[in-house]
Amino acid sequence: MQLATDVTISGSVLLNQSQILDESVINLLITCGIKSIDVVEDSAAAPEAATTDVASTQTSSVNLQMQGPEVTNHFSVESPVHHTPLSPLPSPAVPSAENTVPPVLAIRITPDAMSATLVIEPPPAGTASEINSDMILAALAEEEVVFGIDIPAIDRLIESWSRLKRRYEVSNIAVGTQAQPAREGAFAMNIRHLRSKAECEEVEARHIFWEIAKKYPHLDRVFKGKPFAEKQTGHIAPPGKNIHGAPVFSDEVMQTELTLEKNVSLSTDGLQLIADVDGIAYMIEDTVGVIPIDFDGSCECTVTPDGMSAEITVYPPGPGGSIPEKSRLKQLLAEKGVNYGILESEIEALYGMCQHGAYPADPVTVARGTPPENGKDGQIIYHFNTTTSLAPSISDKGQADYKSVNIVNSVTEGQQLASIRPPENGVDGTDVTGKSILAKPGTPVRMPQGPKTRVAPENPDVLLAATDGIVRLSGSLVEVCEGFVVPGNVDFSTGNINYNKTVIVNGDVKAGFTIHCGADLQVNGTIEDCQVTVGGNVLCRFGFLGQGKGIIDAKGDVNLGFLKNQTVKSFKNITIAKEAINCTLLSRGTIEVHGSPLSVAGGELKARTSIIVHTAGNHTGIKTLLEAGTDFLIAEELEMLGKQENEVAMQIKSISEAYGRFRKSIDSSRRPTAAQQKKNIDFTTALRQAQQQLAVLEERKTIVAEKLHKLDNAFIRIEHGAYPGTLLKFGERHFLIKEELTGPKSFHYIGHEIKIM
Repeated sequence: MQLATDVTISGSVLLNQSQILDESVINLLITCGIKSIDVVEDSAAAPEAATTDVASTQTSSVNLQMQGPEVTNHFSVESPVHHTPLSPLPSPAVPSAENTVPPVLAIRITPDAMSATLVIEPPPAGTASEINSDMILAALAEEEVVFGIDIPAIDRLIESWSRLKRRYEVSNIAVGTQAQPAREGAFAMNIRHLRSKAECEEVEARHIFWEIAKKYPHLDRVFKGKPFAEKQTGHIAPPGKNIHGAPVFSDEVMQTELTLEKNVSLSTDGLQLIADVDGIAYMIEDTVGVIPIDFDGSCECTVTPDGMSAEITVYPPGPGGSIPEKSRLKQLLAEKGVNYGILESEIEALYGMCQHGAYPADPVTVARGTPPENGKDGQIIYHFNTTTSLAPSISDKGQADYKSVNIVNSVTEGQQLASIRPPENGVDGTDVTGKSILAKPGTPVRMPQGPKTRVAPENPDVLLAATDGIVRLSGSLVEVCEGFVVPGNVDFSTGNINYNKTVIVNGDVKAGFTIHCGADLQVNGTIEDCQVTVGGNVLCRFGFLGQGKGIIDAKGDVNLGFLKNQTVKSFKNITIAKEAINCTLLSRGTIEVHGSPLSVAGGELKARTSIIVHTAGNHTGIKTLLEAGTDFLIAEELEMLGKQENEVAMQIKSISEAYGRFRKSIDSSRRPTAAQQKKNIDFTTALRQAQQQLAVLEERKTIVAEKLHKLDNAFIRIEHGAYPGTLLKFGERHFLIKEELTGPKSFHYIGHEIKIM
């Protein structure tokens, strides 16, 4: 059993924490008038504090008793505790060579047993062996030296002996502690108090209990008019200890001269110290005082830099203190000038929490201002369809409707194209101090007047068409341009169409004919096997079909009713209202096929962003490829670079073979002619240029290949189902559907694997 805390007398430490309780220690406590101490059972385990009552010396019984929520051991010691000294440890065996002999160790103890000297000498004959700390400690234990041993000195001695095995004499290898003189007239503090000048200075600087408690939670409050220290009776002499561990006492008696500083006075009988104020007591040597402290709870108010809210922080009271009144909370707001947006319910809730001893760790918002509402900016209202992505409306059954879709907007002279809605003024706000916060007015917009448009003379906020034509939004401007309208079919009656603006075909585009238009193309019938190149969007209300000889190459969106055996390339998005059978669809955006029950069967669909189909494949197991995350334009460039590499490689091979034959023909000549020398230079120049060209192609191919796949956000979605034979692809990863799959299912490329979501 050992002490749980330091035992102090008159501000001086009598016994240190963890001191083992034995006969001498208990007798010392009884001599000093100590009635109870805190002890722990076993320092090796997690100890619980216990109280030992040291009352008399008559019996040797030990009584255990439970007190409160914690176990407290109470026992009375009424007869001296018999101490059985430990037997000296045997000297440990030290491995030694055949001719080594242990050194001679001797311990000399002073007559007062307050210090010991260690002497180590080489043996009279033979080679001295090494020593260790266990050997020296065993020699000390034989002489009952157990206290004040200088372990670092032993370590230094061992190190020196290992280098020079000569005679060593180490004085003060163990030193006891001197007894302190007895103090008469000392006062003992009965509360936890400050013990240093630095602590006092810090407490005085704070003077509010909640600030002090953060750093010194162990301090007790002293109350005005109440005693906090008592004069001790008898002579209290904190003992020392000799090197055998026995207590050492001093016969000297010192008269304590107590100095009373501020806010403390002596009781009329001279036996107690009385606090003149509420505060924290201190005892520094023989100087005692009380620092006045405010133990009431406090609060502070903060207004945010923008003035839009006010917050209150409440700090709890100390022992015997009171919580801030609700009126104080409102007074704080008034002191900060807060008079607007006060949240009475929050103040009531905060005060209620404080009444129940709950104090929010974070500040509580108790007032909010009204932010300004900035005015709406001016707006351009367009009176024609400006949508560039021509996705049709989708019915509940998943069918796309192209009948109401137009990508060409025909207008007549004087027709209203756009109008401007003027900006609006905002609504001012108010901060918590009642200050007005001005709102920003809306920003006006400019009239988007483009070619062949004019502002209405009677209303400057209205834009009109200046001529008949086709209206479109070009960048940020509205323009009217001429369009080419084919009233019937594109066939032998019209020939091929080559027009750098918008083209409208009210009939069909027959097989074998070509259309080149620089803007949008709208076909109100079907497109057969033909070549269609479009600089804008394509809308074909019916379908694109034939024997696989047709291709649509568009810089914008492509929207078709259905598709069969054909190829479509779009720099943006491809949308099919019904089915796509045995087709090649290449998109740098998305591909959507809405046909039900049949969507995609056969062919290849490749999109850089995403593919969405109702069904994929059919019951016959036709091979159908859906590939997402690949840019077909880069794939085409890689294919072209590969062909060019092969051509240059063949060229290098051809030049090398011809050059080899030429070298053989001139090697037999004693001296090459001028023509032969020129031909040799031509061969080497052509070979070097071809090799340089091949290196450039290889470098370009490497750069382009890095841009081929963008898989992070790519996905494939199958709404209804997919049949065996359908192959899903993300970069180099493949997923073959071997059994019929029921949707909806989404496929994503995650962690280098294709995942089904």
